[in-house]
Amino acid sequence: MKKLIIDVCGADAGPLPVIEGAATALLESADLYADLSGSEPQIRAVMRERGVPEDRYGVLHTDEYVTNHDDPMCVMSDKDNSSLVLALKALRDDPQAVGMVSAGNTGAVMIGTILYLGLLPGLRQPTLATVLPTEGDRYICIADCGANVDCKAADMIGFALMGDEYMKCMCGVPSPRIGLLSVGREDGKGSQRAREAYEEIKKLPLDFIGNVEGSDVLSDICDVVVCDGFSGNVILKNAEAVGKYAGRLAEATLRRYAESLGKTADEGAVDALRRSFFRQFDFNSQGGAFFFGTVKPVVKMHGAANSSTTVSCVAQALALDASGFTDRLRTVLKDKLPPRRLITRK
Repeated sequence: MKKLIIDVCGADAGPLPVIEGAATALLESADLYADLSGSEPQIRAVMRERGVPEDRYGVLHTDEYVTNHDDPMCVMSDKDNSSLVLALKALRDDPQAVGMVSAGNTGAVMIGTILYLGLLPGLRQPTLATVLPTEGDRYICIADCGANVDCKAADMIGFALMGDEYMKCMCGVPSPRIGLLSVGREDGKGSQRAREAYEEIKKLPLDFIGNVEGSDVLSDICDVVVCDGFSGNVILKNAEAVGKYAGRLAEATLRRYAESLGKTADEGAVDALRRSFFRQFDFNSQGGAFFFGTVKPVVKMHGAANSSTTVSCVAQALALDASGFTDRLRTVLKDKLPPRRLITRK
């Protein structure tokens, strides 16, 4: 039986959707056990209502949690009894726990993983990454997508290595093409950080194709986009917004075309079109992002997480564990991360 830690607090809609999703995941998988961090009365009430046996879950009780308005550094002192910190400590201390899921404050989760969980040797900070669907039924990994907004060029070496290994391990891409996000494809384009990162990444034993532009992200040009967390988050949110807008535009166009022929649009066709765009671009319903470089898998749900998001993120955490991804990363970083980047952790 696999054991996960689930921080039920921090979502925009409160803990109930996350608890509901955890209950669904437990009922769907007989091999799953979960420790849920949050209000015990609230958690047990939902579990009883859903019929989840008490021997399938535990509770890390607290009424304190980190909000999206809190300073991420609060996990160091002010919120050290929060659901997030309790979850991270449980993940660290319990050898049976294989991963964690949280919808909490992204910055706080990142700092918490450094303080309470730990990183693989050689890393200064973890990398938040996600995958987006692209042309040809493929996926592209965005690393970083929101945690390291002020990272250094040297940190992006780790982003590239870990994104490369993720696409090999989880998506079956034998030789991932690595692109560096910039304002032009030509060498020498972009900010000083981007130019410095370019020079460092091209030295790595990777299939580095050079700079890519924002318009390349959803095209079948590369398999990993390396960028700072600010740019990566803008790409992620913009892709979702543009995709949903395109869906509404396509729906309106279909209705207008039918009207031009003096007919009423086939509602079945309209609904199929709407569902198609929703599945493709509603990234919240498809799962979460994940922190590369933590000693155990940590999946970060979107703040707008609902019950289905939780189910998907639980599946992601279990898949990362089953693949041996963390052990593979440990080997990759040891063998390929330049020695001058190595940091001794006390």
